[in-house]
Amino acid sequence: MLNRVALFLITAFWITMNVLLWRSEFRGDNEVGAAVPVEVVWQRMLVAPDDSELDIIHHGKRVGYCRWSANAAEALATGKFATDDTEPEGQVRHLTGYTIDITGNFAYGEAMRRMRFDSNLQFSTNYAWREFMLRGNQRPTAWEVRGDAKAETLAFKIQEGNSDWDRTFKFDELRNPEKLVHDMGGPLVLGMVQSMVQNLGNTNQLKEMSIGLQWEARHDWFKIAHSKLRAYRIQARVLDRYQIVVYVSRVGEILRVELPNDVVLINTAFTSL
Repeated sequence: MLNRVALFLITAFWITMNVLLWRSEFRGDNEVGAAVPVEVVWQRMLVAPDDSELDIIHHGKRVGYCRWSANAAEALATGKFATDDTEPEGQVRHLTGYTIDITGNFAYGEAMRRMRFDSNLQFSTNYAWREFMLRGNQRPTAWEVRGDAKAETLAFKIQEGNSDWDRTFKFDELRNPEKLVHDMGGPLVLGMVQSMVQNLGNTNQLKEMSIGLQWEARHDWFKIAHSKLRAYRIQARVLDRYQIVVYVSRVGEILRVELPNDVVLINTAFTSL
């Protein structure tokens, strides 16, 4: 009698688990295309357990590589940053913000000249940016852009051989493109600055790191060879002409990025499939 009861319970458990699994998969098909808050996807990306390693593809040809690394910054209740080796007993860690590091390189042009780049972004716990740095290097030229939300400044630096050029602008000055073109010394900057100013609209948007992009996120499937993986799809339009699409796994790993001019970033785990 006891054996029959045990067999019944095991069978019922097995049937229940299969029904729940089927229901989960079936509901997953129904929710494809359903909207999801962008903040949910952003949070997953910031606390993803692994870095995202991506191959850079242009017109179907691999031209480079980059790594996305996001981390949550923690501090002790005393205000001192903690380390795994020296954390005092009884102290409580609390979240102080997030950091994103992006490094890589790519080749471009007929000569396939290679550009190396790295960047660092720092955010508060409510996702407001604090500081950012973007640096590029292609010998003999190196350039760097730094932004500071607290100081409300944007700094440019260019090194070419033995000559250096650097300028720092207040956010308010970004609303005067003619002055920037004069200070930065070239008409090439004019289109970039005017486009940036048109998208910013005002300096408050710059402080909030909103450059005119309206992001939206939805549930979707990401196809891998002959199978598919449940994922998030976030996208935005640039200047009402170009579209950016990013596929993110449920744990926050970047799977694929589609950029204008047929530039695609694909997670290295899938490039050989």
